[in-house]
Amino acid sequence: MVIATGLALAGVALLLAIIPFNYIVMAILIGIFGLGLATITIANYALTADLIQPTAYGTAFGLLFAIIKAGEYAASLVRDSPIDDAYQFSIVFVIIALALILLSIFPFFLVRKLPAVRLE
Repeated sequence: MVIATGLALAGVALLLAIIPFNYIVMAILIGIFGLGLATITIANYALTADLIQPTAYGTAFGLLFAIIKAGEYAASLVRDSPIDDAYQFSIVFVIIALALILLSIFPFFLVRKLPAVRLE
């Protein structure tokens, strides 16, 4: 639920960022976007720790770190894309914002009761 909230916050803030506002409103939107991304990042590590066995922490966190870094690299590719040059970032913001909002709905279909992990 926390990850979905973070995705929705970041998506809405990014979607509103294409509307021309003054600097104060843009600063507030940047703060909301940052809060959404921070919520996603912290919750991902906690969720990973909850879902895996304690003996596999190194592998799981290494894989999660690799996925995060691949996402950061993909973001730089989107930033330098021809779509970005033609539409001055506005269409790129809309596409990414809609993807974040749609992804925020996705976890509700995957929620299930997880068994408690017993540490021995």
